[in-house]
Amino acid sequence: MILTGIARIGRDAEINYLANGTAVCNLSLVFNYGKKKDDGSRDSQWIDAALFGVRASKLHQYLLKGTQISVVMSDPHYSTFTKIDGTVLSKLVANVIDLEFVGSKELKPESPAPKYTPKLQVTRPFDELDELADLDNIPF
Repeated sequence: MILTGIARIGRDAEINYLANGTAVCNLSLVFNYGKKKDDGSRDSQWIDAALFGVRASKLHQYLLKGTQISVVMSDPHYSTFTKIDGTVLSKLVANVIDLEFVGSKELKPESPAPKYTPKLQVTRPFDELDELADLDNIPF
């Protein structure tokens, strides 16, 4: 099964490496769905996702809490685990196939571009320019 949607990252991505050296980037994603409630909130679904390989090692620094991404995931399933106190919980997990940044948040701020301020250079006073123009011959 393939899942596709737009999500926000719930916490900064964590990078780990497998024994064979493959990078694994762990993501906590939240998907909002349905109509807004009276209080302005929406229902949401959290998914723990993993991105593997070179993309994981290069993108993890940009995958920060609050960043909005479009994501395609495969193999969604529920994983169960037992907490220290004996409580059995489950969570939805998936593997990231592809992702794209879609939010308006900048990835890394760059140095601001220098502002262009044109310098107006008038070689003659405006009064002289009016005298030079033949106002009777203007076609409009």
